Amino acid sequence: MIIRFLVFIFICFLSACSSITGVGKDNLPEPSALPEFNFEFKPNLMWSQTAGVGADGLYLKLSPAMANRHIFTIDAHGQACSFD
Repeated sequence: MIIRFLVFIFICFLSACSSITGVGKDNLPEPSALPEFNFEFKPNLMWSQTAGVGADGLYLKLSPAMANRHIFTIDAHGQACSFD
C-alpha cells in the first residue's frame, strides 16, 4: 500500500514539472540585428601536432592533462604523447 502511494506521489511530482505551460506572456524584447563589422585580426597557423590516431568512433572520456609545463594526451590505442 505504501509503495503504491509513493509511486502515485512520484508520478504527481513528475507530471507537475510539465503541466504549467504558457502561463503568462513572453515580454522579452525582440533581438536586434547584428551590426556589420570588419575583421581586424587574421590568425596564422604557426605549428600543428597530432596526438595519436584518434578514438576510432568511440566515446572516450580521455582529455589532455597539463603538469610541469607539459601537456599529456593519450589515444584510444594507449599511445601517450607529451608536448612541451
